[in-house]
Amino acid sequence: MSFLSKNHFKFFFAGWFLVNIIQAFFTELFHDEAYYWVYSQFFDWGYYDHPPMIAWMIKLGYAIFPNELGVRLLSIILNTVTILIIYDLTNKKNPFLFYAIALSIAVAHLGGMITVPDIPLIFFTALWFWVYRRFTDNDSWFNTFLLALSAALLMYSKYHGILVILFTVLSNIKLAATGKMYVAGLIGLLLFAPHLYWQWEHDFPSVQYHLYERNAPVYKFSFTTEYILGQLALMGPLLGWLFLWMNFKYKSQNLTEKALQFSVWGFLIFFLFSSLKGRVEANWTLPALVGLMVISYQYIDSHRQYVKWVYRLLPVTLLLVLFARIILIVEIPFAGKVAKHNEFHNNPEWVSEVNSIARGEHVVFINSYQSPSKFWFYNQQLSYSLNTLNYRRNNYNFWTIEDSLIGKPAYVFGSNKEAPFAGALQEKPDMGHYYTTDYFSFGRVQILLGRAPVVRDSIISVSGLFRSPQGYLFHFKNPKYKDAKILLGLKDETGKLSVVSNGYTVEHIEYSEQYFVISFELPNDLPKGKYFARLGIESAIEHHPSLNSTGYTIEIK
Repeated sequence: MSFLSKNHFKFFFAGWFLVNIIQAFFTELFHDEAYYWVYSQFFDWGYYDHPPMIAWMIKLGYAIFPNELGVRLLSIILNTVTILIIYDLTNKKNPFLFYAIALSIAVAHLGGMITVPDIPLIFFTALWFWVYRRFTDNDSWFNTFLLALSAALLMYSKYHGILVILFTVLSNIKLAATGKMYVAGLIGLLLFAPHLYWQWEHDFPSVQYHLYERNAPVYKFSFTTEYILGQLALMGPLLGWLFLWMNFKYKSQNLTEKALQFSVWGFLIFFLFSSLKGRVEANWTLPALVGLMVISYQYIDSHRQYVKWVYRLLPVTLLLVLFARIILIVEIPFAGKVAKHNEFHNNPEWVSEVNSIARGEHVVFINSYQSPSKFWFYNQQLSYSLNTLNYRRNNYNFWTIEDSLIGKPAYVFGSNKEAPFAGALQEKPDMGHYYTTDYFSFGRVQILLGRAPVVRDSIISVSGLFRSPQGYLFHFKNPKYKDAKILLGLKDETGKLSVVSNGYTVEHIEYSEQYFVISFELPNDLPKGKYFARLGIESAIEHHPSLNSTGYTIEIK
């Protein structure tokens, strides 16, 4: 027996780890990775978009390597250990078959070097099922605590973790009558309490965003077709359809396998129905990969006629993955249309171009959490996103960055198709710039709407609560800013925005927490129909007010 065949297990996992380490070192950051790196600069128990696990991981890795590899280091480690745990969940009779299945699912190894919340989510999903197997074999107090801990860590990774727990319970309804399961739930809830307190302290912004603001105003059939095609590609891409069929045909042999199957189909069906409310990102079902890999392996191992399909198609998958790895490192002109390709290239060049314009002044970007994050990472200079009524809120509405910019000179970068931006950038030709000697915006002011706006006789009455950060009342009394108006934005089903104004300005805000009722008279030419209504406050950039509130769908008759 050769040295390689004798040590295949070590070679496989070492190779899996090292390939992603090399890839991570030579590949520039994906947009969202830069945003999550900014998370780590504001260490907290929660963030607008996600729980804090991703920030903790980046904080630790970046302290070791202050570059792209540091941002991705913990993700690569967790990704490798995830595959190891999944391997342990199988019967382990045929390791080479497992290697082939793992390598056939491109996202499992190619995506393993990108730092996004899905990486810890998949890791703790695998860990959850590994602990669940222990718990069903022996429900000791130690295993009960491990179950609680893995549940909490699932939830600290991404909110989708609750589905993993839910589908496990549904697969074994007798758990609901198990006292130790309730104890595990209580301990897990206590461990997750710091994040819940953060949500309560910030008026549950993540709940509002994920459950309401992400919904599309009108259903499109493409939401569903894109979702189905995306899942087939995600699960393979070449063998995804076969792996799903095997998961449907397989008869589970124990409680853990049953829970894994429930997880696979639970995620796929849940997000299929979610596509009726809006666009579903393909990666939202990634926890299903754990069950998909385990069950596919178990099925093929007992139906040997399918082994040849896996081995024959594996080289094609590996060639596709190799091509993807190359274009992530090397910019290839004809590959520019590949999804996300351009996000990984020319970031330092773009930052240098922005610097040549800004010449050391503060830099603000309009409606982009990605651009200020990329600029901050590659330039190590604080930057800001002014989120307007045409965009969405994100963590830039919560961080204290804006406070340090008010009253300072700044270069503002936005779409060169809109006034007052001009002068296209070479690396981002759709972006222009504008200089102001006295920047101001009040994006950190939260306008918490009460009941849904009332529409009567072309008048919209809006009520709620102004919540202003410490020190902002001083700015509201400043003659330079006191006339900044509170605006109502109405976006129709096509995405067209209408902005309604009246005489109400920030000067009227007298307390850090102040209840209000504001009325807006609708223009006569506003078409009847459904609108998504939100409030904003004027900024230093004309026609670019900050977005300050959650929203409601209203109907103008």
